[in-house]
Amino acid sequence: MAPDIGSTEAASPKMLATTLPPIIAVVNQKGGVGKTTTAINLGAALAEIGRTAEAIEQWQQTLAFDPENGNAANNLAWVLATSPDPTLRDGAQAVAYAKRATEVPGGDNPLVYRTLAAAYAENRQFAEAISAAEHAKQLAQATGNSALVSELDRCIELFRQQRTLRELYQSSQKPS
Repeated sequence: MAPDIGSTEAASPKMLATTLPPIIAVVNQKGGVGKTTTAINLGAALAEIGRTAEAIEQWQQTLAFDPENGNAANNLAWVLATSPDPTLRDGAQAVAYAKRATEVPGGDNPLVYRTLAAAYAENRQFAEAISAAEHAKQLAQATGNSALVSELDRCIELFRQQRTLRELYQSSQKPS
């Protein structure tokens, strides 16, 4: 419990953390790419602490002022495809955002194609999910990312069983 107003007792940081709502303040100057970078990073931070709906809002804002932002599109697609919260999942929207992420410069990337695979699976398009995951695996092999290759093998097997990626990652928002 916080000390009474006028009390000389100091509030401990732990006490303040449990009694005060979290406040996030961002100050940014006009121009440059700071607005986009800030919104993307804030979205990632919010997702990391479990404030996924707010993260989605940040990434949607990013796409509103930077429609070609592949990071925001990929992040949105991932969350919409893999969220353990059924009120946040939307397979069709996940596919649309993931396709958008593959079409921007840098989109031919194994992590982006893993997201596309997850989105297809969430949308019950398992043949397309397998194809996207196999492409991601080829890209990961070309870069020597053996951990991702192994993960994609597990994903492909899951999709062959007509199961979604969120079933594999039920305990976390994003795999490492």
